[in-house]
Amino acid sequence: MIPLQMPSRRVFVIAGAAIAGVAFLLLFSSSISSVLALGGVAGANTAATTVQSSSGTVYLTPRDSAAAIASAKGQPLSEMNIANNGLVLLRGARVTDISGTTLTVTMAWGGTDFIWKVHTLYNTKYFTAQGEKGSLADIRTGDVITVSGALSENGAQPAVEAVFVRE
Repeated sequence: MIPLQMPSRRVFVIAGAAIAGVAFLLLFSSSISSVLALGGVAGANTAATTVQSSSGTVYLTPRDSAAAIASAKGQPLSEMNIANNGLVLLRGARVTDISGTTLTVTMAWGGTDFIWKVHTLYNTKYFTAQGEKGSLADIRTGDVITVSGALSENGAQPAVEAVFVRE
C-alpha cells in the first residue's frame, strides 16, 4: 500500500486565499451590476426613470428625484396620517377659515383637495413656528399648520379634535 501524504500548510493557505479572492470578485461584480442597474453614478444622465426593488419599493434616479423636489417647492410638505386607533396627524395643512374655535384646513394632493375641520378644545396646546407657546389668536387664514389629535365622528366631513396645533 502507498502511504498518503497530508498536504502542507502552504497548500491550505494558497487554497484559502484563492477562495477568498473568488468570493471578493463575485461580491464586487454584483455591486457593479447593481450600480449599473440603478442608472450609474449619481449625477449621470440615465435613461431609466425608476427602479423597483424586490420588496416593491420604488426608488427615483437622481435626475427624477431632483425634478420631484423642484416641483414640490411651491407647496409645503403635506402629510396626512390616520392611525387605526383614531389618532390623526395633519402636516402642511393650510388654514382656509377660522370660525370661533374651529379651523377649516385644506390639504391638496394632485387635483384633489382634502378639507378638514379642526376643533380646538380648552386643553389644546398651541406652538409658534419657533416652538414657543402660542394661542389660537396667533393663527391666521393662509397659515400652514401641523395638527395632531383624535379623529372626530361628527358627520360626512373629516374632523379632528386637536391636542396640538403648531404653525
